[in-house]
Amino acid sequence: MNLSLLTTNKNFKYYFYGQAISRFGDSLFMFAIVWFVLQISNNSALLFALAMISMSLPEILFSVFGGTLGDKFNKKNILIIIDILSIIINIIVIILTIVQSSILLFYLIFFIHGMLQAIWVPNYYSFIPTIVDKKDLTNANGFMELVDQVNFVIGPILAGFLVKFTGLETIYVINTLTFIISISLMLRIIYNPSTLDKNGKREASKIFDLSEVKEGLSYIKGNKIILRLMLIYSLSNFVSEPFFSLLIVLVKDSFENPLYIGILNSSLSIGLIIGSLVSFKIKISHMKLIILSEILMGILMIIFIMAFPHISTFLIYILIGVILSVEQINVNTLYQLYTKEEVMGKIMGIRVFSTQSLRPISKGIGGYIADRIGVKYIMLISGLLVFLNGLIFYSDHLSNKIQIKEEQVEN
Repeated sequence: MNLSLLTTNKNFKYYFYGQAISRFGDSLFMFAIVWFVLQISNNSALLFALAMISMSLPEILFSVFGGTLGDKFNKKNILIIIDILSIIINIIVIILTIVQSSILLFYLIFFIHGMLQAIWVPNYYSFIPTIVDKKDLTNANGFMELVDQVNFVIGPILAGFLVKFTGLETIYVINTLTFIISISLMLRIIYNPSTLDKNGKREASKIFDLSEVKEGLSYIKGNKIILRLMLIYSLSNFVSEPFFSLLIVLVKDSFENPLYIGILNSSLSIGLIIGSLVSFKIKISHMKLIILSEILMGILMIIFIMAFPHISTFLIYILIGVILSVEQINVNTLYQLYTKEEVMGKIMGIRVFSTQSLRPISKGIGGYIADRIGVKYIMLISGLLVFLNGLIFYSDHLSNKIQIKEEQVEN
């Protein structure tokens, strides 16, 4: 990872620090919300599941329209407005927590939070190529991936400490402050969107127009690189989901020891952080690297199951984390390189929908089959399918002679 990007590009510096701080607050907030729901529902699995659904469902349903919003209006302003609305949500949550409100009101808050995320995610990614040169995109995406992984490790630990010794309200206040800091840094970014008209306005009535979705799908169909990228990554998420979602079940059945799953999660986090640090040094074309990552990840998933519960599984899981991070960074970079700015938002939105909507289905199918043939076997099948997914697209890559001249694009 080249730190000079933070010193030579002021816009990215403000964006990076602003998002790093607000994402840190988010990691605390998500822990606090989960804890509070379990607290007021008397550890009800059903009520907890409903809370998670109320947050994830709008992310799936509105992600495409959230991306379209970014194509029609100033992305910087959208991100700032989302931060402002997030502050308001935090204040409402503080009040609801103090008065011990009904869980139904929290479901409504979760749904609104999910809608904001549906707008934020595609614009978060599509904003990066508007402030970073093409040759620096891999490095920039590595920085942003590092933010997520570090917060994934630190956030829950600090949140648990704060909940125990200071209470939930402290976390909500900290989260509010992080959004204020993020807004102040975002305001410093000099951003002149090239795809808005002279008045900086577009037709708001067309945001929820299905013709916008059709336009995005038509663009993807006509762009061989983006089409193959979306197919390989969506299929990868679908077939790998049973492996990652059922891992905790495998560990519990084998050990009845939460420490093992904690160490495994830490191993994955270490790998993800390493991957974000080294990704920019790998001098292989983005598409080829993504395909090779699929093949290697499938092999490692198979080896993991065959070696489980040997101590070597910790090292294997670190390697899986490295590959996941490298693949994610290169997927982001390839989308940004080969998507026109005027449709970047809706393409990112369709991407989010194509991956997130398949995960619940995959979890359900995986769980159903696991009950009949065993968790270990469905996880082994999951790894095999990831491996085959990589092989199929590698064969397609060669047979179609897709020459992705990234050096020309990035220079």
